[in-house]
Formats: sequence, C-alpha cells, structure tokens
Amino acid sequence: MALKKEVIFAGTFDPFTLGHLAVVKQALKTFNKVIILLAINDKKKPTYSIKDRMKFIKLSVKGMKGVEVDYTDGYVVDYAKKHHINILIRGIRNEKDYEYESKMSKINQKLAPDIMTLALNVSERYQHISSSKVRELKQKGEDLSPYVNKAIIKYL
Repeated sequence: MALKKEVIFAGTFDPFTLGHLAVVKQALKTFNKVIILLAINDKKKPTYSIKDRMKFIKLSVKGMKGVEVDYTDGYVVDYAKKHHINILIRGIRNEKDYEYESKMSKINQKLAPDIMTLALNVSERYQHISSSKVRELKQKGEDLSPYVNKAIIKYL
C-alpha cells in the first residue's frame, strides 16, 4: 500500500530516459505522487532547452496517474520546503552515482535538515542508460528507442 506522501525526483533530464521513467514508476509503488522537477543548473550546458526538456518529460509520463512535472531555477530543497515536501528521491545505477548522491544528500541535509533523500536502486535493465549516453548515440545516428520513450524520439 502506498504512503499518502509526495516526493520530488529532480534532475536536469537532458533528455529524460527510460531509466528516469523506471525510477518514477518505482517511486509510485510507495508514494502517491511524484513531482518530476526539472532542475535548471547554470553551470551545466544542456543540449536541449528548458522548454524541450519539459516537453520530453511530459510526453514520457503522459497518462500516468500521480505524476506532476515542474521546474525550478533555485535549490531543489528550497522548492521542497516551499511545497511542504520532505522527501527527495534519487536513482542509483552504480557506485559512482552512489558517491555523488551521498555527497549531495549531505549538502541538502545542511541546507534543509527536515528533508531526506531516498536512494532507489535502478533495475539492472536500465543501469546502462544515461542522458549523456543517449546524446552520444544520437550524434552517431543510432536507434534511441531502447533508451527513451518513443514519443520523444522525433524531437531529439
């Protein structure tokens, strides 16, 4: 039975992959609502515009109950506080992800002690998928259907 709780799944999603979608589906097994939060980071140079990334996410989750899509150009924890949400979820594919997310979780704890980060292990089926790998495959003209929702392929 799902908890009556909302969680935030934040990222740059450049682009949103089937691995990201798997994390959302996994979170919905426990939580009633997942807010997919496009986090705009001035230090990153995304390939796709904010408008395009929002469209990709919305097309990827179209028809899914309990999913909302939003964006922020501030700290994710500030968004969470403003919306009274105290759980952030993160997908973990490997040791490198774990190290990075562990550091981010500690920073977030200092910024907002009442907000916790919950790491979800990505299923083995999706562990090899990353947005950067999708961008690389696109440049080489490869088939992207094993990596992203078919609804967004034509926009990539």
